[in-house]
Amino acid sequence: MYEDVKKQFSAVEAELQNPGIINDPRKLKEASSKYADTKDVMALILKLEKIEDNIGQNKDIIKNEGEDEELKNIAKEELQNLEKEYEEIKNRIETD
Repeated sequence: MYEDVKKQFSAVEAELQNPGIINDPRKLKEASSKYADTKDVMALILKLEKIEDNIGQNKDIIKNEGEDEELKNIAKEELQNLEKEYEEIKNRIETD
């Protein structure tokens, strides 16, 4: 998910390490601007991926019949919060 943004971010990071870019003020300003534009979105994407992992873990706990009922209830409550946060972050990414 969001592989194109990840690739763009990696490319911009590489540009910022390129001596040809660093030594050219115009190119450096351009690359820095691109980096600033994608940095916040990239942070949101990484957070979204972590939430996806946590959602999967909570679903596994809920499905496991041998697990403690109290643990299942905690997982269900956390799952609701994670799904809400997931949607909020996804909407932020799509509007940026």
